Parts: sequence; structure tokens; C-alpha cells
Amino acid sequence: MVTSSENLRELIYQKLVKAEGKIISISEIYEFVNDNCNFDEMDLIPPNLYGKPVKEPRWKRNVRNVLKSESDKNNIIWKGRGLYSYYQLESSSIESLSFNVVPRKTFFGLDKSQAHCFTIPKVNNLELKKIYNLSEKKLQDNIHLIYNNKKFPAIIRLVIMDRSKTRKLAREDLPSREIIQLSWISFKETKNMIKKEFNYSFNIVSRGGNNEAEIAKFDITEEKNFQVSLIKKNPKIELNKKIKSITCNIPSSFVKRNIKLANDRGNGEAKLYIGSVKDKEIFDQFFNNWHPMNTYELNKVDLLLYLQDVELDFSKQSKYKAVSKKLYRELFDKVERLEENRIDLTYHEDKSRYYLRGTSDAWKLIRQTCLPLITTLLIEVKSNNDDGPCDYVVRILRSDEERAPNPTSGIKSKSRKKKTPRKPKQTTIKPMPEDSRTVSDDLKDRVWRRDQGMCQANYKLDSRLDKNTGEICGSNENLEFDHIVPFSRGGKTTYRNLQLLCRTHNRIKSDKEI
Repeated sequence: MVTSSENLRELIYQKLVKAEGKIISISEIYEFVNDNCNFDEMDLIPPNLYGKPVKEPRWKRNVRNVLKSESDKNNIIWKGRGLYSYYQLESSSIESLSFNVVPRKTFFGLDKSQAHCFTIPKVNNLELKKIYNLSEKKLQDNIHLIYNNKKFPAIIRLVIMDRSKTRKLAREDLPSREIIQLSWISFKETKNMIKKEFNYSFNIVSRGGNNEAEIAKFDITEEKNFQVSLIKKNPKIELNKKIKSITCNIPSSFVKRNIKLANDRGNGEAKLYIGSVKDKEIFDQFFNNWHPMNTYELNKVDLLLYLQDVELDFSKQSKYKAVSKKLYRELFDKVERLEENRIDLTYHEDKSRYYLRGTSDAWKLIRQTCLPLITTLLIEVKSNNDDGPCDYVVRILRSDEERAPNPTSGIKSKSRKKKTPRKPKQTTIKPMPEDSRTVSDDLKDRVWRRDQGMCQANYKLDSRLDKNTGEICGSNENLEFDHIVPFSRGGKTTYRNLQLLCRTHNRIKSDKEI
């Protein structure tokens, strides 16, 4: 037959090399093979697969088999849906290979698995597999990351994912199961370098933000290491544009128990949510990076006017927990008698939220008087000083529209019962008697650890081993547990009377004893 596998392979490579790295379809390969190959009768007969005749000729099936075989060997790049290309690695391409990576959670080990790695863009997979000879037999290789002329150890690894299970990708998408990663999870010095040199990105990502200000560039060197460099770009937030004020609606979780919504519980917390932690830089700039000499004053007149506006709301006992006319008069008198209207204001943040927190009497009074959902807290800059402290005024106003309550307000969250782990059944292992030939598993483990999994035969058993140096066989194949004093001669099955011997030396010993 003219169309043998070797002939078809040669024609396919001719077509792919002529394409100079461009992606070509299988129909183009069919056309090229048809024009440059002489077929016999057997090639033109349609194959009979599974008892069903096929319309296409046999040689087309043979072409597909060759393409599949070569793509499995990574000699041809399969792009999916009948598309192929050929890439031959040149020596000059090693120096020119580079890629950029935006540091994310896995880059700093802040994800659940604490990975300390990242996935290299898939465009470079074939080149890197050829450079480092990565395959199923060799899944990883040791490399170095070079930063400021210093070398830091790392690993480049090939990860092969099993996506053939149900609810996984279809056959056309199976090439994406292979990814290449750079990892430094086992190297403390590399982790410290990454955290130190990419400190700005680390601070943003650790607070739950999205890093867009720094990029890590990796360039491969002639020694097959990676030169790491830092690329900085301006973040999306323009810090020169300062916000003039901060406005937030007071929620029920902030105020004291008496004026909470009827369905809510607790006595409130002293911190007030004002926005997402992603906007931390904007808030910090507004408060002049929380200069220790900043002053924050409560506008007493605004608070008195606010109380006059909400006087009728203090009679809505079905809406709030314990409001009354008496409570209203007591609060009004407290505001009038307030002498120190300064607030000791600080900030608090968690992974996703940014809060304001106060400790003075004026802050406590705000929590006692401001009805939730209909009150707005406004902070404005009274006097601005870029080089020093700033003065701020805190105003309490009635909201134009009442905010809708939180849909989960007043709903008691069901606490999940902690599952107590089951105690494993304590199986008592009965020790084997010393007069039994059978060796227990526990005794086998102890002897194996002592002999380090190697044959202990010496010059007494094998004259080829050196007596002066104490040479032993040291083989780790076909090991057997041997009684030093033979069991047939009264030897016990004990720790001191057992040793590891390979099958060859065990047979030699038994022959000598006979």
C-alpha cells in the first residue's frame, strides 16, 4: 500500500512546515495528501467500522490516525475542531521567551490551599515543555528566579488534569487539561522575596482588593532560569481627585437597643460601616491618612434640628423597640447639656468592609439619638491642610427617603451544629507469639525502619563484600524478612533475631544451612 504511516507522516509534516507555524485545517491536509500521493484500490475502499460502511475513503482515516498519534507525542499542536499547527523550537527562541503575570491570591499563597504559585500563559506551554523536557515521565524541574542579581529557588511543573469524567470538558477541549506552573511553596527565602518586592500588590490582595498596579515580568535566561522584574503602572484610582465629604445611612446595627427596629436584637456596635475596603485609599486620603492631630467635632445645632424633625417618629412604638415621648425629652436634654462635642474617631477594617469607630461621649450620643434608616451621617472637611492635621465636622441630618431594612434583619441565623468527629475504633492488635514463624505488621515496620529498607548481607554471607569496610549488599529489590538464627533451629521471631535480606542472599543463606 502506498499510503503507509511513514509516507503519510512525511506528507503531513511537509504541509505543516510550509505553513510556517500558521494554523491549518484538516481539509487542507486532505487536499495536500490527495495531490501528492498515488492511491491504490485498497486506499479508496471505504472502511467498514463496527459493521457500518463509511462514505469517506480509507486513506482519510489513516491521515487522522497519524495526526492523533503525532499530537499525542506533542510533535504537532492540535488546536481543536480539526485545526493543527507545527512548531519547531529554535535556539534563539529560548532567549526571547517572556510573559507577564498580574499577582493574585495564589501568587502570594493567600488562597485556601496556600499555593504560592501561578499558571503560565498557555501560549508558552509547548516551548517550555521542550526546553525543560516536561512530560508524564518528568513532571517538574528545579529552576531559579533571578531578582536583583540574586538567585531564589523555585520549581516549574507540568500539571495534567483528568477532565474525562462526567460533567467535564468534551473531547475537543481536552488539550486544556495540561497546564504549566511556577511554584515556590517549599522555599521560604523565595516566598519572603516575593512578599517584600511585591509589597504593594500583597497589601491590596490581602485586603480583598484587585491588584491592577503591579505586574511581574518573567524572562527566560540562557541557563533556563527566569529573570523577574517589576512593572508598575498607575492604578485606576486617581488619588489627586479628593472626595469632599462622606455620607452614610445609619443602620439598625449601629444604634442602641432602645431605638432599634422592633425585630432587631442586641445593643448595637460602636463601629459604623461607610464603604468597601477596596476604597480604603480614597477614605484614607479623605482623612489625611488619619493624622494623629486631626480633629472631629459634632455639629450640636444640626443634631437639635434633627431631633425636632423626628419628634413624631419617637411615638411609633410598633416600629422601634422602646421609643416614647419621655425618651425623646431625655435625649433632647442630653444634647442641650453636651459640653464636649469632639469625637475620638478612628477606623477599623476587615476583609471586605471599612468602618468608622468612636469612643467619646458625643459618639455615644449619636448612637442613642439617631433613628435607623431615616438618619444620614455626613462628614465634611472644615479646614484642609495638606502638610498637617485637618479639621472635620460631623453632621446628623434626616434622610430625604427612608432606606429599606436589611432583608435579613431580625431573622435569627440558624447556627450549624458542630459535627463531633467520630472516634476511630481502637482495634487491639494481638502480638504474635515468639515461637510463631509469622512476623506481625508492627514488627515488620520496626525492622524495616532499622535496616532502612536495604539488604543486610555482609562478608559472612557473600565473600565478594569487603570485610574491612563493613560493606553490605544494600539492595532494595525483592526484600524478605529472615531469621538470623533459623527458626528451624530454635530461633525466635523477635526484633533482634530478624533482618532484611534480598531474595538472592536469602537463598544463599538457606543453602549454606542445609
